Amino acid sequence: MYKELVTAKQMRYADNFAIENLGIDELILIENAAIAVLGECPDSNEAAIFCGSGNNGSDGFALARHLYNRGTKVKVITVFDTENTNLNILKKLGAQVISFDEMKDIDADLYIDAIFGTGLSREVTGKAAEAINFINKKEAFKIAIDLPSGINADTGEVMGCALKADVTVTLARGKVGLYQYPGREYAGKVIVKDISIPTMCFEKTNIFATEGIKMPERREDTNKGSYGKVLTICGSLGMAGAAYMAAQAAVKSGAGLVSCAVPSCIFSYTGKRLIEAMTINLPDDGKVITIDALDKIIEESKKANAILIGCGMRNTKQSAYLIREAVKTLKNKKLVIDADGINALKEDLNLLEGTTITPHPGEMARLLKSDIASVQKDRLSCACNFAKKYGCTVILKGAGTVTAYPDGRAFINLTGNPGMSNGGSGDVLAGLTASFLAQGIPEGEVAAVYVHGLAGDMCKKKYSDNAMSATDIIKMLPAAVKKCKV
Repeated sequence: MYKELVTAKQMRYADNFAIENLGIDELILIENAAIAVLGECPDSNEAAIFCGSGNNGSDGFALARHLYNRGTKVKVITVFDTENTNLNILKKLGAQVISFDEMKDIDADLYIDAIFGTGLSREVTGKAAEAINFINKKEAFKIAIDLPSGINADTGEVMGCALKADVTVTLARGKVGLYQYPGREYAGKVIVKDISIPTMCFEKTNIFATEGIKMPERREDTNKGSYGKVLTICGSLGMAGAAYMAAQAAVKSGAGLVSCAVPSCIFSYTGKRLIEAMTINLPDDGKVITIDALDKIIEESKKANAILIGCGMRNTKQSAYLIREAVKTLKNKKLVIDADGINALKEDLNLLEGTTITPHPGEMARLLKSDIASVQKDRLSCACNFAKKYGCTVILKGAGTVTAYPDGRAFINLTGNPGMSNGGSGDVLAGLTASFLAQGIPEGEVAAVYVHGLAGDMCKKKYSDNAMSATDIIKMLPAAVKKCKV
């Protein structure tokens, strides 16, 4: 259900270990790589293979030989001057080999990108950039070997320019950058192919892509107390919807009991809508929950298996003070902190130890005293480093949501779509996360992110990603959970 991913450094280590410690000839690995990619190449009359000077280019030359033997008219374009065993074989076979400097124009029905692989660490310029842009302009089918040239293997960043592939055949293990945007968009369909590097060559990886989850079966001899009690502390005047959506998401995702604690000013509204959850009336100042509510929150928390705080609470002095004091006293609980809960703690980050936080990129930037662009440039590292430093679990929301645990494990989610970019979607995820933690579902945060995105994908199919809302996602949660039990 979880696909192991590797960084460029881990992949280099595995390659070197296989060659230097096990004595596996590098040409064998190149041959295996070529055969692996060949199996994903559609039938074509003419194939243009653009090859660099490194290992990626070697894979391209070997693939060109196999395509040539298959009867395909092959045009091999060398982007840089290079000496290569398979290139020499191609020349002896009589295959067409052209230097990019001498190339005028080429028409083919299949283009293969073998210019750069995992070793790229600088911006693409010069002939390589020209070659990438040339291929991108072609309408024909495009396959990238290992990574689209120009994509950073670790971050998914576009290094100046990058090839936009229809299919990326990545070798041995999935590369982290293929599962993070914008790399994920440039890669097209990602296919991981084995090239016979033994498992022992790979260092232990802590990075995974979440391709699916398995919801646990429920035993017959159980009751509502068996599936967790969730307490949500959310809402303020004008933000009653956030409190409703968070609690309702917990209800619709299988929590045994849900209690929704809200300020008095929205108690009546929330109580009328939440007919399957209990509502708790908290003292307020007419707009937000005040510190006078702390004793009641502590008392109610004694009954809860998981607690959510922050959705729609507003970032005022009153609410921020309450949140800080509540977090101090609830740290022995499974505590999910969202939205204004996160904002209230940005100057007290040590309070986050043992909690789960669900920031969007803007909130993450505030926690790091950085900016959104820096967060988005390397989402995985931002989430992982923060989780380790402060001992909390981080769910960094966005395309390819990252869940990072303080023990170093990180999961990149593969469900979800742009239709979920609307008000309330984060409240749904926060309630869903608290629900799964209360139920004791393994890696409950990862499961919540996956099911949230899956429900969004099912909404997209029903409504389109132009016309769906957070409450649509809530309605689809039972169907999404059911799909994870098959």
